[in-house]
Amino acid sequence: MGNTSIKEADEWTEGSHSLDISCKFTPSQYLKHTSGEFIEGCLSALPWEIYYNTVSMYESVNASFNFINEIPEELSLHIPHLRSLNISHNQITSLPNSFSLLLHLRLLDLSHNKLRVLPQPLTRLQQLHTLNVANNGLSELPATISKLQSLEKLNVSNNRLRALPGTLVECPRLHVLVTGGNDLIHPPQAICDTGSEATLQFLRERHLPTSQQGTAVKRSVFTRVRGQQVLASVSNPESASMEYRQAQGTSRTNKRRCPLMPPVSASTLKPDQLRDMLLGLLYGMAIGDAMALSTEGLNVDECLFFYDPENLSLDDRISDYLRAHFPPHDWSSNTDIMLLTLESLMRWGGVVDELELASQLDQWRIHGYADLDPSPGHLLSPFMEKVITMEGYSANPHAAAQAVYRQVKEEMSRGIHTVNPSDNSCLPSALLLGVPNFYMDHEVKMNAERICKATHADPVAQAACIFLALLISSVLQGKAGDGAASITCLINDLKEAVEVYLSDSKDKKRFNSAFLNKDIKSLHGCDVLTSLSLLMISLSSENYNFKEQITRIIMRGGDGVCVHASVVGSVLGALLGYSQLPQDWLFQLPQENIELMNNKLNLLLDLFGLP
Repeated sequence: MGNTSIKEADEWTEGSHSLDISCKFTPSQYLKHTSGEFIEGCLSALPWEIYYNTVSMYESVNASFNFINEIPEELSLHIPHLRSLNISHNQITSLPNSFSLLLHLRLLDLSHNKLRVLPQPLTRLQQLHTLNVANNGLSELPATISKLQSLEKLNVSNNRLRALPGTLVECPRLHVLVTGGNDLIHPPQAICDTGSEATLQFLRERHLPTSQQGTAVKRSVFTRVRGQQVLASVSNPESASMEYRQAQGTSRTNKRRCPLMPPVSASTLKPDQLRDMLLGLLYGMAIGDAMALSTEGLNVDECLFFYDPENLSLDDRISDYLRAHFPPHDWSSNTDIMLLTLESLMRWGGVVDELELASQLDQWRIHGYADLDPSPGHLLSPFMEKVITMEGYSANPHAAAQAVYRQVKEEMSRGIHTVNPSDNSCLPSALLLGVPNFYMDHEVKMNAERICKATHADPVAQAACIFLALLISSVLQGKAGDGAASITCLINDLKEAVEVYLSDSKDKKRFNSAFLNKDIKSLHGCDVLTSLSLLMISLSSENYNFKEQITRIIMRGGDGVCVHASVVGSVLGALLGYSQLPQDWLFQLPQENIELMNNKLNLLLDLFGLP
């Protein structure tokens, strides 16, 4: 039997209005729990302490990932101020009639339970604006769902629905409707899969609203369901900067202590500007990556259902199988791999060795990032997973990557599309490779190409890596200037310089297409060219607003969005500088992640001899 009392690990403190009695699972435990297996430590019932013989002031309760099978009748009477209730991933089959007395309830998550019908008490929750009943066994929705006049977001995905009631359009605020994973014929699932707007428009065109006049005679409403056969810095920065300038002029001793210290003519930037750019580069990547991990793999409607684009927060990250591989608020494998690359180049004074990096990747895959999370590393890229798990990878990564590339291309020629050989997982490290010896273009190009070849043999992927590395090195040289016009000129020059490395005309055409696509809605998938196109669109903006640009990318969701946000976040972070990054997002990163990043950055600044 499970527990029935509040666990010692709950987050309640005196004066708090929130209670978290959810269980935290490893990925393997997550799979067992979702298959119906009881996990030790789960609650079998809501603890009586929160609703028996007392009135609680809780406004938010999270009881997800337990084994609770019923909601007590007394709950609404003893937690009258409840605004948010997450009881997902339990065994709930029904709700008591008294549930409708939760007059202030605005957010209700009943996903991953055992509901067969939508409980009628739900339809009387006048303040409810977000309802999640995904992954149950619902076969229909009641017409009375129209009573939810405050409803804005509804998730009914992965049920057994065949039809959606036309009365949904009588919910005046409803604009996000997630319906994937059903077998709908009204509206046709193909229409539903295009998004909320098309689904709701279909219902509006076919639904005759109920008369609002009190004297009108009620009529029976026949729901027409068409058959499938008719489906159509330091206290004195100036002093520190002067010391740095003097050190640049005294070569040998300082070069041994600071092997990455650039010559005086390397950059037009002041030392404190260069430092701010380096910090912004890495933290911009980490922030973008962590924020985007919240929507990786979700479609647009799911992003809109689970998250508020006006108030994105890592606190709101949903729990599912993918995100169970990462600690709360963590960044993804993209930043982990970038840090492995950073450690390698710092260990060897700016030289990156693909054999050492390959060995580190192999160890990371097995043991994880020991300084943060000792559990095995979880790659978001199935293609990179395929490469680094190939036998002999550590001994000869270039050959292994080439072999996997040929195998995948051969499969694609036979119509088998399992992985993308030009996916964007190679890009985060490429951005970092624009840092060491940034004033020597040939060194930057060589490093970017060698490291990219360790995982990606696709010529266009290599060209994308070289381009990003050269873009970062040019920014550090001070060539970005001010405004979008200067950036556009720089981008055009770099694009022409990189084109010469592509010998095949088809590859050149593919590479150039990334700089021509200005329609963000047409960009999909995890390809390197999608990441480049999204970056070009962001850099063409008159105002480099970090939050605005990253939010626009995050709310697209889909595969590869973590890298998209990492790339844009990194470049914008370098252009804006660390001082201009949004502090609220920055400080949502786990403290141990921030401490680790600060340690690595301090060492990097030491190697540069920067103040």
